[in-house]
Amino acid sequence: MTLPPTELVDRFDVRAPSVRRLLIAYLAEIAAGQDYASLDGTSRNLVKLFWKPIEDANPGIDTISLTRAQATAWKEWLRTKPDGTPRRHAESILGAVRSFYLDVAAWAHEDPSTWAHWAVACPVSIRDVRGQQKRRAQRAHRMQARTRTLAPHIDALVAAARAAYLQAVELQDAAKTAPVEEPFSVQGNTYIKHAPRKHADRVRINTLRDGAETRVDLHHNVTRAFMTWTIIEILRHTGIRIEEMLELTHLSIKQYRKPDGTVIPLLQIAPSKTDQERIFPCSPELTTTLARLVEFVSIDGRVPLCCRIDTQERQVSAPLPHLIQIREGGRSRVINQCTVRKWLSELANDMGLTGADGAALYFTPHDFRRIFITDIVNAGFPIHLAARIVGHNNIEVTRGYTAVYQKDVFEAYDRFIDNRRQARPSAEYREPTQVEWDDFIEHFGQRRIALGNCHRPYGSDCTHEHACLRCDFCEVEPSQAERLDAIRDNLRAQVDEAHKNRWLGDVNQLRITIEHADRKAARLAALADAAPVLLAPRTF
Repeated sequence: MTLPPTELVDRFDVRAPSVRRLLIAYLAEIAAGQDYASLDGTSRNLVKLFWKPIEDANPGIDTISLTRAQATAWKEWLRTKPDGTPRRHAESILGAVRSFYLDVAAWAHEDPSTWAHWAVACPVSIRDVRGQQKRRAQRAHRMQARTRTLAPHIDALVAAARAAYLQAVELQDAAKTAPVEEPFSVQGNTYIKHAPRKHADRVRINTLRDGAETRVDLHHNVTRAFMTWTIIEILRHTGIRIEEMLELTHLSIKQYRKPDGTVIPLLQIAPSKTDQERIFPCSPELTTTLARLVEFVSIDGRVPLCCRIDTQERQVSAPLPHLIQIREGGRSRVINQCTVRKWLSELANDMGLTGADGAALYFTPHDFRRIFITDIVNAGFPIHLAARIVGHNNIEVTRGYTAVYQKDVFEAYDRFIDNRRQARPSAEYREPTQVEWDDFIEHFGQRRIALGNCHRPYGSDCTHEHACLRCDFCEVEPSQAERLDAIRDNLRAQVDEAHKNRWLGDVNQLRITIEHADRKAARLAALADAAPVLLAPRTF
């Protein structure tokens, strides 16, 4: 059930009537560009976490024009939760409030009668939200490290999911032929088959352990194991979002016939986060998975129709032949996101996956998206085309998903060097002559100057015509600090003399040289301060 902007604001009991109307108008204005989940989050940030604390701390306030003291007090309140723990995402809330003020100020130029009264100074400065970029970079680093940790385990995860399904099928087949009221064993476990109770149409299978019986739902176990295996295969071969996977229907499977008659299966991804439909070419592994899925969920050769609840938009879809569905109580329903996450986590727990530090590992649906993007980009697929396939409008988002391995860096650099060597004339790869070698050695011998060393590259001329104090390649040695001070004193004396004789051209040039000399002296002083202090050994 979706709430209109009025109810989104009124659930937090805003007391100031004018501010209430402003918040409702703002939410109504931005509602067209956001899904319901995002709009709900914005209303919580602006009303529950921004205006209500200010209203509680300042009874009777009816303006969003805050004093410095009011804004500072709210920011201090925001950084700590009511239980005393730090609020991790305070910067995102500050960003939402800053966007609110800036949007109102911008709209005031377009519609002054509605928004001009509320165009006031923003209490959140750019400095307050600067930490958000740092947190985003830290989060990207953590996600890339997580991708590198999980990627080596994905094959084992697929094998475990397939094995779990085969074991469930084996138990189901054994139960069909097992005698009633007699124990039977499968995979080292003991079960017993009971006759169906009155008004029941299925036999009951219980597991025997330590003299106690526990009911086993064979149909649910087979369905769960198959769907877990299938979900992993679809996610790792497509990299689609979990919402896009749950929206897949039998109608999403298309065919494209090439001019030579070859048929290529395609997967039509419904509009999701970017509101753009896209077509995904199916690999042989994905084609097999989809064919197996259609066969599993079909009844009498047709995929049952069922509705799906969109948790982002809070809407119920029309009846469609959804593929990611299960049948319970004689009715078909689409699996929800929480169930998918639960099945993936429990499979990883059953496997006992652990990282290098011994911590337990688990997979989320989005982990497969990151691993998929990393694999295709590192395999040489152009990153701008990868962005199109996975539904990213900004190529930098795709770049953030891609985890770079150290081995890949070295291999890419080796390929780069090999390509450069192939492109350069072979005549350049020869032994240097004695004249060339002597010239090379002489270059480094001639770099020694009074103040230290000249670090200009080999084969380059002196661009400052030996005015070394002005050259960035001149590195003054600490032992020449006194010589540098003497040169600076002499330059200042020359400036005084030039002033007396009104040699203004010399004055300007000497001042430029003094600035460069002062910078070199400051650099020497900084190096001296940073140098370690050697303590004399103590005697006892």
